[in-house]
Amino acid sequence: MNAPNPYAAPQTDPTAAPGMWPMPEAGIVTAEVLRSMRETRPWVKFLGIMGFIGSGLMVLGGLGMMTTVGWMGFIYLLMATLYFFPALHLHRYARSIAILVANPMTVTLEDALRHQKSFWRLTGIMTLCVLVLYGLAIAGGIAYGLMML
Repeated sequence: MNAPNPYAAPQTDPTAAPGMWPMPEAGIVTAEVLRSMRETRPWVKFLGIMGFIGSGLMVLGGLGMMTTVGWMGFIYLLMATLYFFPALHLHRYARSIAILVANPMTVTLEDALRHQKSFWRLTGIMTLCVLVLYGLAIAGGIAYGLMML
């Protein structure tokens, strides 16, 4: 009987999906992941609450502005709506981290990461939209300046 070759390449799990690393213990989240998520949760919750408060203040400001400068108030209401949704995603992410800490299984980790992904996707889309609007505003300002020559 031959002894195993200590210099042989590591063998992969044939049942694992291509490109996936095997979990240390199937279905159970490691203590390091739990610690990181537990430490992340207060900041996620804080930023989500601040987003809700900011949205609420923008609604109040928009309603107040509508009494004096009508169209400006609508812009504030639109901005409040746009700020509300990232705050909602952060709130859901913080809640799913709490569930993960109480039930440290890979399915609850996947749920938490799904909420995190939704937040970052929405934030990225909103950032791209703002960059396009800035570009249009700059181009419009340059065109207006050139027309005034």
